[in-house]
Amino acid sequence: MIVVSVSGGVWRVTAATNATKFAQINDANGNAIVLEGVLIMPNDSAKYGPWAGKILTCAESAGLVYAIDTNGVAMPYNLGASKPEDLRLIPSGQNLYQADAGDRVLRFTADRFADFAGDILLVDEVVDQFQCSTGGLWIVHWDGGRFVVRRLSFPSGLEHAAFAPIGL
Repeated sequence: MIVVSVSGGVWRVTAATNATKFAQINDANGNAIVLEGVLIMPNDSAKYGPWAGKILTCAESAGLVYAIDTNGVAMPYNLGASKPEDLRLIPSGQNLYQADAGDRVLRFTADRFADFAGDILLVDEVVDQFQCSTGGLWIVHWDGGRFVVRRLSFPSGLEHAAFAPIGL
């Protein structure tokens, strides 16, 4: 299991509950960056380019997604999201359950993501001073030479997400 922390740590935890820190992500001044959301990418370079086989995590306050290799080297990516919160691989035939800043769980049916199976869902949390969302959901796709990012607009500040094959 991989765990990220609010103190910039990336940890590997075994079934025997042994935790080993193998990466630390700091800003340019050496201060720890708060990390949220973690995704372990399949090792398929044709499908995921430079993210294949890497760990992805969000640095919300920096507006970045980090890809971390097995040696603990972290590479930042700015995909245009203001406050990246969470990442998920989009499965085929599963509904998306999305927490929002208003203490609701929103459901989006599987058909809304049918064309994006295998791509990456990026959750952007941003809520402005009037509690109007400027964030949303982003679809990230590797086209063989670059990451193509498509923003899907939603009406509320978004938090973490999960896909599930059930309909609640």
